[in-house]
Order: sequence, then C-alpha cells, then structure tokens
Amino acid sequence: EMRRLEVDWEAPDASSGVIWRSMSVLSEAGLELRQGNTWVTWAFPPSLMTVLADPKQYHYTQIDLEQSSRLQGYTAIALYQVCRRYKTSPTGVTCRCPPDWWVDALTNTPATVLPDGSVRRREWRKLKSESVLKAVQEINEHTDIEIELLEFREGRMVTQVQFAVRRKALPNIGDLPKLSDELVRLGTEVGIPLKDLSGLVKIGHSESNILPALVKLQARLGRPDLVEVQSRTAYLRSLLEEMDLFRAAPAENARAKDGEPSAVDHGYVETQPAPRWIDSRRDDIDREFRQLSRDEQQKFVDQVLSLNREAGWMTATLFRRLQTSEWRETKVLYLKVRDEYAKAVYGEDWDIEPQLF
Repeated sequence: EMRRLEVDWEAPDASSGVIWRSMSVLSEAGLELRQGNTWVTWAFPPSLMTVLADPKQYHYTQIDLEQSSRLQGYTAIALYQVCRRYKTSPTGVTCRCPPDWWVDALTNTPATVLPDGSVRRREWRKLKSESVLKAVQEINEHTDIEIELLEFREGRMVTQVQFAVRRKALPNIGDLPKLSDELVRLGTEVGIPLKDLSGLVKIGHSESNILPALVKLQARLGRPDLVEVQSRTAYLRSLLEEMDLFRAAPAENARAKDGEPSAVDHGYVETQPAPRWIDSRRDDIDREFRQLSRDEQQKFVDQVLSLNREAGWMTATLFRRLQTSEWRETKVLYLKVRDEYAKAVYGEDWDIEPQLF
C-alpha cells in the first residue's frame, strides 16, 4: 500500500524553497528469507532519505501524541497538527491559504483528477459545516491550544482561510505523580490520556497494578468479536477494581482463619506490615536472573515466546519487543521471562512460601 501511495508535496508558505514535489512513500519494498525468518525490507526515495539522514539541517515537525490522543477524527487531528506549529508564533496565526489547500490538508481523501485535467475536490463550505467547526470545538475543549477560524472574502466568496492560535494557560502539575516511560508508552498505545493515568496513580493505584491492567485492556481492544469498549478509561478502572478485590479477599480470609480481627472490625488499627516473604523471594530471583549471561537469559525468552504466543495478553507490540532486547525495559515482559527462570530452577511452586509445622 505504501509502495503504491503517491505524495504531492506543496510548500506551506512562500518562504519554502521547494514549491512542489511528487514521490512515492517507498521507492521499493520486498520480502527476504534469512536463516528461516522472513524479513520485510523497504527503501525511501532519495529526496526523502536525504531529509531523514540529516535531522540537524531539516527540522522535523514534532507530533504531540499525548494531545492528539485526546482527539477523534481525521480532521481534528490534522488541524491540530497544523495549528500547534504556530502556538509560539508571535503573529498568533497560521499560514493564510486558499480554501482548496485546507480541504486537501484536512481530509484523507485525495482530490480526483478528471480526464480533462481539472481537479475535483470537496467544497470548503461543506467540509467546514461537516467537520471543521466540530474539529475547532474539539481542539479547544481537549488540547493545550485554542484556535479560531478566520475567513477572508471577496464579495460572498471565501478566497483565503486562516486560523488564529493561542496557547492555554498551563495547569498546575506540580502535585501530579511522575509516570514511568513504560506506563506512558503502553497507556498511549491503548488510548488512555496521561491525565487519567496520573489520576489513577494519585488515588493509590500502583504502576505494578496498572501495567497488567493495561495489557488486559489492550487484549480486550483486540477482540473484534466482542462489543466495542465505549470508555477505555472506565474499563481500565473496572479492571483495577477487580484486581484490588482479588488481592483483598485472600488477606481477609487469612485473618479470619487465624482468628485475627479484619481491617473493618471495630477497634482494629492496621500497623505497618512486615516485609513479605514473596517480596524477598522475588528480589533473590531477580538478582540471580540478572547474573545470567544474555545467551542464558535468551533461553527463557524463547520459552515465553513458545508458551504465550497465542495468549490474550501477547499483543503484536509485546511480541515484537520479546524478539529484541526491549523486553528488558518492558516490565510485563521482564517479569514473564524472570518467572520462567524461577520455574525452571525452583519448580512451579517457587513463589509459594514453605510452611513450617
């Protein structure tokens, strides 16, 4: 698909050097068999490769995934990415272009070239009423900028379109908890806003609970045979509540069995718990596992791949990371591999505390 996709690049303003350029996204693509594995290969066009190879000379437009994830629909995301480039501009406005330029920039359907050479595209007034006004409202409500549509007319005809751009006042984030890179990455992949993740951590949910819940959510989103998840944040909260109940029940049952008052009994004051056996056990296993060579660790990575390839939690992203060294920085995968080591050395009951009679 990328091999067949042709791109026409037009200068966004009069100061750009290249006025127009046309190319395919990929100049070639292929499949190669290497040591029993199939590799996908591709090459970029020379002009595109020149830009990619010299990021110091060519300044890329940074895409704010955290802000974009708050938006829905192609027009809103495309309009935000155009306008955010101007949020620090002293003029406070975007480039001023004909309506047709904005139609091409804000729709994912290319214009049709007719046999006579003329170009047919959607009318600006229709795009404006159907998508642009809604996109402006969505951007103003959910992102870090506020924009305003400006139209310039000759008579009754709109000849130029521009957007005014203003930055919103930054919220006070001094008291927000710091999120790990892995939590941010996985949360972004499943479409959970960072402010929601921060809120969950702030009310007491640990990252060690949120990460597996995100993996479950990702697996649930990958089930097209089930009803669509309407609110991903609400679904994540329900998963965390279920996990909390699951963890709380054994503790309450153990107290009742030993004749101790539960946390809800009148007059019971919960003290700081002593270090748990399982925590010490896991620390010992971690130290042992990290002392293994990479080749020795790879045996247990292969076991996780073979045993869990079809498991619900094994998403395409996690599967790819398991095949590279990224699994060491991915907490969910590291724990899976470490547990395989523990089972191989100490047996299936490695995490069960021995009972003294």
